[in-house]
Amino acid sequence: MKHWQKKIGWEPENAIGKTIEKNFPGPVVGVVKDFHFRSLHEQVEPLLIFLSRDMAYTMMVRLRGSDIASSVASLGNWWKSRVPHRPFEYKFLDDNYNSLYEAEQRNTGMLQAASFIAIFLGLIGLFGMAAYNIRQRRKEIGIRRVLGAGIGSIIFTTSRKMMLLVLMGGLIAAPVAWYLANQWLQEFAYRVQVNPLIVIASVAVVLLLAFVITTVHAIQSALGNPVKNIREV
Repeated sequence: MKHWQKKIGWEPENAIGKTIEKNFPGPVVGVVKDFHFRSLHEQVEPLLIFLSRDMAYTMMVRLRGSDIASSVASLGNWWKSRVPHRPFEYKFLDDNYNSLYEAEQRNTGMLQAASFIAIFLGLIGLFGMAAYNIRQRRKEIGIRRVLGAGIGSIIFTTSRKMMLLVLMGGLIAAPVAWYLANQWLQEFAYRVQVNPLIVIASVAVVLLLAFVITTVHAIQSALGNPVKNIREV
């Protein structure tokens, strides 16, 4: 009612009993709070609900119980006995509501599938890159072990470059992801703001995965026979 209040200047408590006109005059018998009767893509607009016997095209019925089919059949018989010249057609309100966001639901499914594939391929690439990096440095790891280097030192040395590459990739991808998410949210009249901490946390998780994968490969190579590592390369 706030939008009507702003438009016609009535306070809700003083509106009851006054006359308002939409093609024909009628008394105000009730005031309700603002509610969304359209998609959240749009702002709440002024709404006038009125009853006219000459303009009644739809009947809304609340069904109770689990036998929905029987209730719908009873409504169909009732409709045919009273409105025989019009076909009985019905829809469920939740279906109408869901239809407002079909595009979002469809895009969500596609985005989830694409995200899963991207994460899977990214992990495979990360695993392969870490394995290749350690493989190329097995001789170096063997020499360091012979000279008395500890496993922690080897992990730091071998993971530093990998972590730097992942961090650079994250710094490039994070602003792009943040921008695209905000652009999508602009389609809604009522929206939240993308929390930068979510983007930062995503980059941190990728860094952690890169560190774990690289560490596993580095430990396996460091615990091997250093002489064998030197000879095999």
